[in-house]
Amino acid sequence: SRKFKYVPVQLFARFDVDGDKLLSEEELLAFSRAANEDEREFDKTEIEEMKEYFDWKDGPSGGGLTLRGFLQMYHTQTMSREDDTWEDLYRLGYTGQLEIRAPPVLRAEGALRDKLEELIRLGEAGDLEAFVGAFVTPDVDEEDRAHFLAGLRGAAMEGEAADDDGGT
Repeated sequence: SRKFKYVPVQLFARFDVDGDKLLSEEELLAFSRAANEDEREFDKTEIEEMKEYFDWKDGPSGGGLTLRGFLQMYHTQTMSREDDTWEDLYRLGYTGQLEIRAPPVLRAEGALRDKLEELIRLGEAGDLEAFVGAFVTPDVDEEDRAHFLAGLRGAAMEGEAADDDGGT
């Protein structure tokens, strides 16, 4: 179904913590901990198989699984073990009708969890300058930071306008 095809896209976005449109090995490990009942992580062999059989892009920080590769992975699993896919989806917060049943629980650990919690706190507080300071890496120049901040301010203003007119 169309809804079933959209769920892996939502999951990809949820676990692409750094927003680079790739699931790095660290992000894939976070995904596997969240999807597996015993919080089992993909092992090195599974990661190597993903690199070999699914769409993987190399990059300066090791690269990662593309959205296409993530969809290929889910399609392969669903074709061979459909029940595993449904169990994953349930653990990741979806009902049998593919509705989100509850806010997902962060299963990151250590510094990654701290960073995620900080970003969520700053985002919820609406402190865009602090959010950019925490989120944007130090090597990004001031002009690009200002552009990113302006984009966030524009998105926030659009959201406020939608709230003011009843969301229409």
